[in-house]
Amino acid sequence: MSPRTGRQSRIAPKTALLRAIRAFREEIEGFIKEYKDTTGPFGKVAAVYVDAFAELREQILPLLKHHLGELGDQIFIRPSELAEEQARQIQDGTRSIEVIHSYIKGFAYLLDSLWLSSSQNKKYRSPLPNPYGIPPLTDFRCSSLQLKIVSLVTKIEHLFDKQQSMRPKFSSSLPSYGRNNGGNIHKWATLAEDNREVQRDIDSLIAWFGLSDSDVMRDRFSMITQRIDNILLHPIKILKQKNLTYPQPLKDSIPVINLCRVFFSNIDELGPRHPFFLISSSDQVAFIEQATCIPDNLKWFVYDIVYDEPPCSPEDCELGYALIDEFVEASKRLQNSFDKLLRIDHPQLDHHLTIIEDYRIWYDEWFAGLDSSVENFYSTYKALFPMNFGIRPDQICQLENPHFLSDQHNMERIR
Repeated sequence: MSPRTGRQSRIAPKTALLRAIRAFREEIEGFIKEYKDTTGPFGKVAAVYVDAFAELREQILPLLKHHLGELGDQIFIRPSELAEEQARQIQDGTRSIEVIHSYIKGFAYLLDSLWLSSSQNKKYRSPLPNPYGIPPLTDFRCSSLQLKIVSLVTKIEHLFDKQQSMRPKFSSSLPSYGRNNGGNIHKWATLAEDNREVQRDIDSLIAWFGLSDSDVMRDRFSMITQRIDNILLHPIKILKQKNLTYPQPLKDSIPVINLCRVFFSNIDELGPRHPFFLISSSDQVAFIEQATCIPDNLKWFVYDIVYDEPPCSPEDCELGYALIDEFVEASKRLQNSFDKLLRIDHPQLDHHLTIIEDYRIWYDEWFAGLDSSVENFYSTYKALFPMNFGIRPDQICQLENPHFLSDQHNMERIR
């Protein structure tokens, strides 16, 4: 065999792997873009949702977990320095990626099958409100499932992001994979653990199908809390850097993030002892759908904070008050649901009243803490960048006065 033929035999499997990964990543990016929005409107749930749930729970998810486990011995591991063994890893990894790719397509097909199409919705006419006997809250379960699958696929995408950042570009000769520095052994070990964590997430998703309605609700709050935990990592990571120009705003954002987390974790942790679980299921869903957007506003608030150079424009400083307003509107909805509940003559009315009053006391204290944390953030931010808030140089000394900031805030809300 000529040297050129031998060289081609080594390159071909690597080229196939790179092509498989490229196609797979394109599929994932398209999937996340298509299905990340769970605010609807979705229309009516299709009666075949039961079959879709069963196929996901019994077939696709267990097989996806299996093939991710296989990747742990193929490409989610420090590549072998033995040419023959490395070729086997590459070839097997390519096949596993192609199989996993097909499961992402399966996710898309099954998520689409959960809902009647727009044309079917128009034809959907029945004197009965629920002619197929679909259980209440099934639409919420379906939208929650979509949210969880998008989260799972996003984590799989991150696995491949990390894997691709660690592998050197393929060349005509076998790469050393960092022999001189230990081959990034710690990073490969971290990738392996991340892969196992995704597999545990799959186990949790399989178990999710058996949850009660109230537990599905609590799971949604748990997901929101996890999103906020991820947002908290942003300032913490940046603050580990040395010689930041403006570190204090990032430090002041951490109490705001923590208090946002407390709001949702309180519902999840109290469970049936929280008044949220006393109101009607329709009011529960309406509140959750509104509150689910809050982490997005929190993320915009945190990620827009400057720490190396001044904001480019006044718009870059309008960060936190929208977050407060989101909580106010969501809480108004919740309080209205409580008032409606208390107007109903119920054997446990006194018990309900006690739970609701305890929550209202807790909420007032919590909201005061959140409002104070946001004001403290702006006290720092406005002192650093007064011109971006339309504050004249002769007014800068007033920033030390908390009443000045409060008055500014109130005027902005009125406008």
